[in-house]
Amino acid sequence: MLSALATSAVPGFQAVSAQSLSTPERDAALVHDVNSFAWLVELARTEPEEALMSARHSAARALSEGLSAQQTDEQFNAMLNDSIESIHQASRT
Repeated sequence: MLSALATSAVPGFQAVSAQSLSTPERDAALVHDVNSFAWLVELARTEPEEALMSARHSAARALSEGLSAQQTDEQFNAMLNDSIESIHQASRT
């Protein structure tokens, strides 16, 4: 089911295999595509798990904001360090 969800949600995505990682709190699968990329697909089963997943995704977005594969390692690391420091400072208020 989750590989079908990923296929419909991501244009051009073609799943070739899926491994269930489900728990009582969430449905989850590690789905591999035709390009040998692995995708984690998750769907919360409970409201507390949905809140936790939402917070985790928000943190990941905050960490990755401004990062690009075109940056040099130095630029990438500096941007990531700035994001971490910003999140740390915000968590102290």
